[in-house]
Amino acid sequence: MHSCVFMMPGVPPTKFFSHHPERLANVAEKADVAWVNCIVADVRADSEKLAPEYGFNVNLVREMLLGRYSSFVDNDTQAGMMLPTVQIRKGVVTTYPVLILLREGLIVTIQDRHITRFAAFARYAETHLRKIPANWSRIDKTSSILLRLVDENNERNYSGIKELAGVIDSLGKLLADQELGFEKISKATYELKHSVTVFQATLWENYETLRAIQHGDAHLISSRPESLTVLDDLIEENSWYIQLGENLTLILGSGAEAMQDYHAIHLLRFNNIISFTSTWLSVLGTMFLVPNTIATGMASSAYALGPGDMWWYTAMLVLVTVGSCGLVYFGVGRFWQVTMSKALDTARTGALAARRTGISRKGIQPIGNKPGNGR
Repeated sequence: MHSCVFMMPGVPPTKFFSHHPERLANVAEKADVAWVNCIVADVRADSEKLAPEYGFNVNLVREMLLGRYSSFVDNDTQAGMMLPTVQIRKGVVTTYPVLILLREGLIVTIQDRHITRFAAFARYAETHLRKIPANWSRIDKTSSILLRLVDENNERNYSGIKELAGVIDSLGKLLADQELGFEKISKATYELKHSVTVFQATLWENYETLRAIQHGDAHLISSRPESLTVLDDLIEENSWYIQLGENLTLILGSGAEAMQDYHAIHLLRFNNIISFTSTWLSVLGTMFLVPNTIATGMASSAYALGPGDMWWYTAMLVLVTVGSCGLVYFGVGRFWQVTMSKALDTARTGALAARRTGISRKGIQPIGNKPGNGR
């Protein structure tokens, strides 16, 4: 259900709900200041049909939708922005766009029905409008609502950090389970690292939109010191959460390195067992095969052996058997040594890659500006 919170001269802030957008449009048109929240099945598909009902140019929406999950468009009398909204469930990051359309005295938000991004603010929107000073202009009043909506969206996005931290802790338990297969651990690590990367990219897109608002000097966004301070604080907070996401990447990088070391240790242990077993089995096989082969050959009628040949014949069997066993022991041992060396080099290469993409990365510095550096 769509909702509208509006103010009229001499009328206290009022909330109105309807399944029909045109009814809310009629109320918003008569109001001094109004915020309309529209719930749609698909933001990208439905926003072009919905925006003209509230007096917004369809080209404004089309230009906004050119962005991936964030954008800011200012057409002087109308402005709009697209902000990313993040949902994290069991470590899987899903991103939806939210559109905020702005003209003097009216804010329209269009969000996907799968999210409840502004539900908390909608509950107290009347109180917020009531606290806005009456002597403020319509632009100042709508900017106050706008910044509160941006803040609500940011806070819900930042809560995803808690979800990702919980999944990282679960991954740590998997690493502690020695009976768990390496393939399952590596897959879980990749999926979690991918989720953190998507989350980081979303925060960066949100940061770029906020910076565009800050430096765009849009006529429909207030230049009051109070509004500029709030905007600067939002940008600085976003930068800190970007840094926190970088720290999660460092944790995953160190975990990937530990996983590679864990794999290398078990690979070395397995190779040692295989090397020991195969070497001595080869020696035992040679110990029985060589004398038997020589005895079979010497039993031929071509060799007239008698009792007097026993000593040199026995010495020959012993010497040939010992020499053959020594050659087999050296050859098989050398083969497993080369194989083990290649396996360890592969494990070290993986660990170095983990360091380059994780533990060796330095934490970034806050990128937000200090209050007062805005327009």
